[in-house]
Amino acid sequence: MRKSITLYIISGLMTISQFCSAQTKAIVQEDNTQVDVHDKSSATCKMHRVIKIMNEKGADEASFAYQCSKDKRIVNFSGFITDETGRVLRKIKKSDLLKSEYSQEMATDDYATYFEYTPPVYPITVTYDWTVEMSNGIVFLPLFEPQKNYDVEVIHSSYKLITPTDNLYRYHCLNTNSKVNKTLADGKAIIDVSMDSLPPIHKELYSKPIYQIIPSILFAPVDFQYKGINGSMGSWRDLGMWLKGLLNGRDTLDNDAKTCIHQLTDTCKNAKSKIDQLYKFLEKSTRYVSIQLGIGGMQPMAAADVWHTGFGDCKGLSNYMHAMLKEIGIPSNYAIISTQYERQLPTFSCLGFFNHAILQVPLKKDTIWVECTAPDLALGYVHSNIAGHDALVITDEGGTLVRLPEYADSSNVQRSDNDMTLSTDGTAAIKMSQCSYLRQYEDKLYLVTADEKERKQYVNDVMKVPDSDISKVGVTLHKDSYSIPEIQLDANISSHGYANVTGNRLFVPLNPLHRGFSTPELNNCRKREIYKDYGYRDRSEERRVG
Repeated sequence: MRKSITLYIISGLMTISQFCSAQTKAIVQEDNTQVDVHDKSSATCKMHRVIKIMNEKGADEASFAYQCSKDKRIVNFSGFITDETGRVLRKIKKSDLLKSEYSQEMATDDYATYFEYTPPVYPITVTYDWTVEMSNGIVFLPLFEPQKNYDVEVIHSSYKLITPTDNLYRYHCLNTNSKVNKTLADGKAIIDVSMDSLPPIHKELYSKPIYQIIPSILFAPVDFQYKGINGSMGSWRDLGMWLKGLLNGRDTLDNDAKTCIHQLTDTCKNAKSKIDQLYKFLEKSTRYVSIQLGIGGMQPMAAADVWHTGFGDCKGLSNYMHAMLKEIGIPSNYAIISTQYERQLPTFSCLGFFNHAILQVPLKKDTIWVECTAPDLALGYVHSNIAGHDALVITDEGGTLVRLPEYADSSNVQRSDNDMTLSTDGTAAIKMSQCSYLRQYEDKLYLVTADEKERKQYVNDVMKVPDSDISKVGVTLHKDSYSIPEIQLDANISSHGYANVTGNRLFVPLNPLHRGFSTPELNNCRKREIYKDYGYRDRSEERRVG
């Protein structure tokens, strides 16, 4: 009996192991990067990658893509693809690469270089070699990231950084204890690191974002030059001073703009009401347009240009709001933030992980964070893409990391009130009213501009009422400044089959709002703790007559 139990346990463990290993979609056999920094303005990056694609799930790993710009371009490229026997299926030249300048930005120097390949058989092995020239300034380098996707095993990966001894670089390790070697040779400083035998990371429901799991190493210079402008990343204060230099002189407005601003605000009773008036003016008179040409990726449009053109990106609109507040004597601070990464590293100042700009308005008893690019948000509301994130606030003294406030999970409330008239034949007439707050309000903002079909589809998905007919759906947005924003949805629903009639009995669903919910599948291979991006609370009240 004891032997039988042991055999069952071993068999079960083997089944679990086989199931987990079968999820591996690709194996990186080699992934080597060498970066030669020539000076503060230029560098050469050489990359070599060999990856074995195991099955259809890994098909995307066979393709090549690299984000380029006028100052970061591929100068050499070659590749070939072989089957399991070593037979060459395809040779790839630089002339085979395609170029896409499609972008969500209105104007940008960036473009994508790519090669798409769909494997005809599995497994196959793909080898790519390419060289990238970087010029006109370096503020960050490619990071060392052996595992970029789930279900990918890594056999060997390495990174070597070679710099002049008078142009020092720093590094910071994330999710790894790998040894980083630093040496000096022939007047060069060399940083090199390698990682071997990394098992695949399998995606699990309710787990942290992959960038918080995979091992990686960041690299950044101490002193740098960008578009001919010298700066330092020795500290967040130093980096803030460089950014402050980019802002100098860009907050001036002409007399027409100043007159308009005073007409809007001179009769306001306090600072908050003045900020409110200017925010509403910003909403009505400007639109978001992203322009990333030249140094525009770092430096905002001049406030006077935004006034005359009526558009700007997050940097330009934030600087414009700053200029208007300055005109009426309310100080504010330009700030940069990441909408993807919550945390910046206190001891590793780096410009590479910011992608957004906002405005901080410090008042005597309150600090207002102004999102200048989303007019559908209430003034003073810290939205989910930045709530709780670290921002680099720029002042006359330089840069300071400040963490934005975030709301308690219990405040993300959705309240539903349903009045139902139920007939003896199982038909029902339902009057639905739903109010959503904070994060749940954000999730439903699209309903404000959605057409009737989309709104009815939402009601149908939420209520899950069988054989229903939904009449016109009303959406009301409440976004008074400095208050908790709310979105209210009202609808009338009639159902011919809400309840089931059996003999003289009527079987009625207890709660229509929670029909169709499912539980997660059992995962015997789970390795990481459960993680939820945010919590919420749903309340519903049903009143039935009939």
